Amino acid sequence: MFSPHQDNSVKPPPGYPSSTIKLHSHEAKFYASMSHMRFGSDVLFFHRHFTGLCESDAIAFKSCREIEGPFVDYLMSEFKKPVLLSGPDGNIQEPTTTLEHRWAEWLSRFKAGSVIYCAFGSECTLTKHQSQELVLGFELTNLPFFAVLKLPHSIDMVGAALPEGFEQSSGERDSVWRMGSTTTNFGASINWMLCYTLWGRVYI
Repeated sequence: MFSPHQDNSVKPPPGYPSSTIKLHSHEAKFYASMSHMRFGSDVLFFHRHFTGLCESDAIAFKSCREIEGPFVDYLMSEFKKPVLLSGPDGNIQEPTTTLEHRWAEWLSRFKAGSVIYCAFGSECTLTKHQSQELVLGFELTNLPFFAVLKLPHSIDMVGAALPEGFEQSSGERDSVWRMGSTTTNFGASINWMLCYTLWGRVYI
């Protein structure tokens, strides 16, 4: 597992299934500092966290093997216990819902697997500056994208949260919608998805 010490956290530990996932130096520094923080009953954060992992009968995640299979196997190997997943078990069925005409028409302009889909959920509220930086970053990919975001506080219209001139420069290639205005299944049109989620770990 990742060490709580800064110098040992930058590189993945032996046996970790990905050599490309590693902490940046500032992330390692923050992670190391958290390990020395004390919470209830004067217990170190890292000790509380690691004790829960080690002494539980099983660990459960909100994930699925199709997405994180190698990492699940790594955790099972490290902690010698079952890792339970709440996601699909591999028997994934084709969606039965019909794509709304407006989205089917919009997606038909692009090649299959060429669209970026961004959905941060209802609990993540970006500031106006963060929303603009996110959209500008997507534009730099030169790929069509569909973003569903919760509007910043005190902003009621999507256009007010976007960079100046965005709608004119992007034309009909990109689409940004407020959270709750649409939920749909884009199927094979999506090749990249950017999302935000809180840790979904449970000790059993």
